[in-house]
Amino acid sequence: MTKQNNLFTWSSILKIALEHGKNFALANIIAVIKTLIYLPVPLIIPSLINEVLLKQPGFFTKMLSKVLSAYLITPGLIMITAFTLVLTLRVFVEILGVLQGREFKIISKDVVLSMRTKLLLHLNNISMKEYETLGSGKLASFYIKDLDTIDEFIGTTVSQSVIAILALIGVIIVLFLINWKIALFILLFNPLSLILTAKFSKKLKELKTCQNKAFELFQEAFIETIDAIAQIRSDNKESGFIQKLIGKAQQVRDDSIAYEWKTEIVSNFSGMLLFIGVDLYYIFAMTLILVNDFTIGMMIALLQYVFQVQWYMTVLVDMQSKFYAADSALTRINEVMQFETEPEYIETINPFMDRQNITIDINKLSFSYVPQKPILTDITMQIAPNTKVGIVGTSGSGKSTLIQALLGFYPITSGEITINSASIHDVGFKRIRENISTVLQSPVMFNDTIRNNVTQDKNITDEQIWKALEMAQLKPLIESYELKLDTQVGKRGVRFSGGQRQRFAIARMLLCDSKVVILDEATSALDLQTEHDLFKSIHDFLASKTTIVITHRLSTIIDSDIIYVMNNGQIAEQGTHNNLVQLKGIYYSLLTLQQSKDD
Repeated sequence: MTKQNNLFTWSSILKIALEHGKNFALANIIAVIKTLIYLPVPLIIPSLINEVLLKQPGFFTKMLSKVLSAYLITPGLIMITAFTLVLTLRVFVEILGVLQGREFKIISKDVVLSMRTKLLLHLNNISMKEYETLGSGKLASFYIKDLDTIDEFIGTTVSQSVIAILALIGVIIVLFLINWKIALFILLFNPLSLILTAKFSKKLKELKTCQNKAFELFQEAFIETIDAIAQIRSDNKESGFIQKLIGKAQQVRDDSIAYEWKTEIVSNFSGMLLFIGVDLYYIFAMTLILVNDFTIGMMIALLQYVFQVQWYMTVLVDMQSKFYAADSALTRINEVMQFETEPEYIETINPFMDRQNITIDINKLSFSYVPQKPILTDITMQIAPNTKVGIVGTSGSGKSTLIQALLGFYPITSGEITINSASIHDVGFKRIRENISTVLQSPVMFNDTIRNNVTQDKNITDEQIWKALEMAQLKPLIESYELKLDTQVGKRGVRFSGGQRQRFAIARMLLCDSKVVILDEATSALDLQTEHDLFKSIHDFLASKTTIVITHRLSTIIDSDIIYVMNNGQIAEQGTHNNLVQLKGIYYSLLTLQQSKDD
């Protein structure tokens, strides 16, 4: 499926809405009934005028005479009866309006759920390159604010517009039955006002887009500032960051003013046209009275119909501006669907199935973010099963990028990676990630319990959890908490130190029990003694795994079966610890430097 076919359109949204055929049909049936009930209400006015003021027997007199004597039928009773009837009709209309609105709310919520689900599933496919440039605030505005705009349009605006259209049709029919001249006047004038208003409303879409963009940038900056508040405060940079936020808030204000005051102009302009229509109606109606083609009672009744028409036209005018706002939101949402995605590979081979011994071969691998600027060049490695491989090098040498290429975060420029002789493209990156546990330098912890953070919702017994925590040197700490495994870790694990968060990630890795383990600076925040105790505790576990350790701290890889030394995106040296020390090259220099610092 192409990106274009994957976009949301109003026709695709309608298709989702029509899946709720019963709700849709019921909502429209209710709308028709509501319209039919409310249509006769203005006609009660002429009857009251004739019966109360002109003493001419009419509908209410005839109805009351069936149950009461003539002397009991007074003007007051007629007015009370008429009021009771009108009140009853209005109550029924409001109840039906609530029921109709409920059906449209059900439809709108399901449409938005379907869209949000599709967008969330799309997160699986968005490339890491896009994630590196996207901010959480920007994504949040797409997934929350823009979808809420569409929700409001479908659930409220469309619901009201259906009633308005049906009522307009009903009122116009009644007007033609009463006086075709008045009906023709209203029929010609109101569409004209609607067309003029629509012409101005189209310009609001661009202004709404600017307003949404400004809000998106403010939200992104706000979230980033809050997430980094500890670092910002420690650097005494709060004032500067707050001033930047204020600047973005001012942009939100400016764009909001531009959109909202021009929206107000359109609204006021449409209102002015509607009142002009009422004034013209008065002149036209009084002219008809003068030529004896109209009664005052009927003029008052038709005035209510005129007001109804004006109100329903206002609803339709408002629908236009709401549609442009929703259409602008839909355009922004489709930006997400057009983000660059990971390449899709068909999983044809499973090299992990019924295999404990996993071999990884990297052959002449090259990678670059930008053409002609290689990050990795002709990398060749043989990672034998159940061995420990160390990868070291200076910062920026390409160590972590190599792992990201293995996991499929970035497409390799040339070369090949195989797992048990199967190309990673034939294996598929989802399967690779299922069978490789990666522990990063800055592991993520969720604002949830310790249990859910280490199990990641897998069905794992408490006994297994405690064993993993013990191996990760965390058991005494967790036992000291009153709620033990049910202790909340706070946002991003704020209650724990960097070293403790790394050990939680180690516990998570132990519970995954994958066949391949990658430790990318996974113990950089631990002191030497804790790190030594940790690796001693998990030694037997790692012995049965294919293990890749990326580190600056060379003490963690001295016992590796082979060590690769990277420099400027290439493998500069390789061998065991003793081989590399004897070589007296880059590895030896790094080792000597660390030992001098330790001393």
